[in-house]
Amino acid sequence: MRHAALARRGTGPWSRDELLGLGWSPRQLERDTASGRMVRVRRGVYALADAAPDWTSPAAYRPFVEGVPRIAVSHESAQRVAGLWLPVDADERVHLTTAERPLPSDSVVHRHRAALPAGDVVLREGVPFTSEVRTAVDLALDRALPHALPPLDCVVRRLALGEAWCTPAGRVLLAAAGGPERERRAREDLVAAVSRAAGRNGHRRLLEAVAWVSAGSESPYESWSRGVLLMAGLVPEAVGLEVRGASGRQYFADLAWPSRRLLAEVDGLTKFGSDPRSVRERLAAERHRQADLEDAGWTVVRWTAGEPAEVIVARVRRALAGAAA
Repeated sequence: MRHAALARRGTGPWSRDELLGLGWSPRQLERDTASGRMVRVRRGVYALADAAPDWTSPAAYRPFVEGVPRIAVSHESAQRVAGLWLPVDADERVHLTTAERPLPSDSVVHRHRAALPAGDVVLREGVPFTSEVRTAVDLALDRALPHALPPLDCVVRRLALGEAWCTPAGRVLLAAAGGPERERRAREDLVAAVSRAAGRNGHRRLLEAVAWVSAGSESPYESWSRGVLLMAGLVPEAVGLEVRGASGRQYFADLAWPSRRLLAEVDGLTKFGSDPRSVRERLAAERHRQADLEDAGWTVVRWTAGEPAEVIVARVRRALAGAAA
């Protein structure tokens, strides 16, 4: 009953004094926090755990940082608001980074401690967030390559292509005159952010991941798949390679080994649309595309989101073994 009455007043947050005035006892607050019914946003500030804010909106994070110096929304939370790719093993909690000693993490909030240089923090609707490039670095630190590449690929693609980063025209722009130079500058921005992370746990692993970053990747699953192959020693010779079918039509392959005339296609869950008509049309177009490429002498190997890493690796090994040397 007490929680229902509180919910009618809003989603919080509420100071400890306000809650005590509304009928909570200190012991009840402790019990509700331990049970997960209430969330301690920070020391002396609580919110209802069953509130459902829009975590892609900067305003949803204001209660977690308001009045707290040297703090920023970070990691997966900053990535969601920026609309960029998340690691496949993303953590759903609210992520905060502070230069001070943070409160312990819990089931709702993951609190990180790290330096926050001014250039690594941006304001979104008045709420401090880590910048896109800093966020990608934070997410990639100490993660295995398949999980580090999605945020790193994404931020380089975004910096290189601007508003066109998430459109099919992106690969055309990267292949056009000036595209490689855009990607080079984007990689320089990333490397600068990586250098500012020197000394943090996972920095050596991060440096190894940055060496494999490519703006040619078009989806987080594609980046994850490339990481899986790289860890297995199967290094693609090209990402987003421009190729032509027997008809002369231009295509872009997700991954490619031109010396072996082998192309790899990574099919995400939404690649073929969501309604039956669009699925039929896109499947037919994909069959024509593959036939056109095979008629031009290419072998095409493909996999779909959800297939285990070991299955993907085995499939590519067989394809490479059977491809022309």
